[in-house]
Amino acid sequence: NFANVADGAIAGGRLDDVLYAVNLGTNSQSVLLDLDAFAAAERALVLSDTTPEVVALFEKLLRESATRGRAASVLEDVYARAGRFDRQVETLEVMLATAAAKDDRISIFARLVDVHDRAMNSPETAFDVAVRAVREFSTSIESWDRLNALAVRTGRIQVFIDTLAGAVPATGETGLPDYVELDLSERIATL
Repeated sequence: NFANVADGAIAGGRLDDVLYAVNLGTNSQSVLLDLDAFAAAERALVLSDTTPEVVALFEKLLRESATRGRAASVLEDVYARAGRFDRQVETLEVMLATAAAKDDRISIFARLVDVHDRAMNSPETAFDVAVRAVREFSTSIESWDRLNALAVRTGRIQVFIDTLAGAVPATGETGLPDYVELDLSERIATL
């Protein structure tokens, strides 16, 4: 069975055997086997660093619903180290699609903004991602700070103002905590 093949391959530390075990596990429809295959693939990554065969296995695991988010997290790091920023952006988007926790999503948005801005030298795209972040997490002061800095650098002050106005309309309840509403109102007043 798969678990025995994977355990033997991992214990032996033989990359070819681990690759075989992972392929065997990902060819099954069983979630349990997918998760076992993921553990074997992680071991293969340790054994081989980032050989194309191992990266291809994680890309295969990325297509499996049971391992999609975890595989994206692993691949994001692999692509960042390899300088494959277009692929890193794709995996960050998968991570956003699969992450449920607010803090995780804010962190992923921050990394996505950073990759677009610094690694890909695309502050305009970084600005668009930062707008998405504040629309989803209007209480994140750090996200607003990031958007503010990008608005100044890209000259998209009016979009920034419009986004602020959408979060803090002149009349009516915002639903934001008082400290956030005050911070955003002060930003509007100074623009």
